[in-house]
Amino acid sequence: MKLLSLHIENFGKLSSFDYVFHDGLNALNQLNGWGKTTFASFLKAMFYGMEKRGRLKSYVAERSRFAPWQGGVYGGSVIFEHNEKTYKVLRTFAQTPEGDRFELVDVKSGTISRDFSTRLGEEIFGVGSETFSVTTFFGQGQLEGEINDEVRAFLTGVNGLNSDLEVSDKAINALDRSIKNLKTQLPSISVIDQFQDQKEALNEKLNELEENKNLVNEGIVARKEKLKTLLQQNNSGDNENLNNLKNVEVEAKSQNNFTKKYKTLGYVFLALFLGFAVACGISFTNTILLVAFGVLSGTSLIFALIFFIK
Repeated sequence: MKLLSLHIENFGKLSSFDYVFHDGLNALNQLNGWGKTTFASFLKAMFYGMEKRGRLKSYVAERSRFAPWQGGVYGGSVIFEHNEKTYKVLRTFAQTPEGDRFELVDVKSGTISRDFSTRLGEEIFGVGSETFSVTTFFGQGQLEGEINDEVRAFLTGVNGLNSDLEVSDKAINALDRSIKNLKTQLPSISVIDQFQDQKEALNEKLNELEENKNLVNEGIVARKEKLKTLLQQNNSGDNENLNNLKNVEVEAKSQNNFTKKYKTLGYVFLALFLGFAVACGISFTNTILLVAFGVLSGTSLIFALIFFIK
């Protein structure tokens, strides 16, 4: 953290005062009574605020000590750098902590910053107001430093403990309460086992349903194949019967035509028979012609009968 500048609106005897910090050691070489202690107390107040805890007389005395002599707004601002960002902290103070005002601004963007809270000093320096006073900030007549619990925590390596848990008994009690709360929130082992058994039963049922589904699908496929085969066979039989029927029709037509031809020949031979019979009657006196016409008429009659029978 690096201080850049400050502006004191009204703080103790200092009013409308500005100061720009430079690199290295900054020293105020002024006469007694100028306000060097007030200047240092203002810096502490900007980061830690005024005393808010402890006895009533303690924070009333601090606020009354640095209340503006000339009246006006009680407070000011400090511009500083931290983690490569520039901030401006503004604080004003009232007679009681409830009336105090705190504001942290990101200088680059000009907007309110939420990077730190009113406990700015603790969050940046990592120590409380009391420890800051006995290790870093020394007021007039306060050069004899004191070792408090927080300093002891740093020296003994247990500074990671929260200030409210500085005593080991409090820390152990807090841990016991946390363990008890966790036990009440976690389900018992028997309930977990019960849910595990239900999960396994559901998984088995799911596997069984999956197997049944596969069997049903296989049955459907087999039935489809069988139906397809039957349809093919039925279509093949229908085609064969249709062909047979067509053949019968063709054969019947052929037979009918053949019958018509034979009947026609029968009528022809019958006519020949009648003609030869008449010729026989005419040639009755001529023996040779009679025999010849008789043979021809008989032959014609035989052929006529044959063709009619067919």
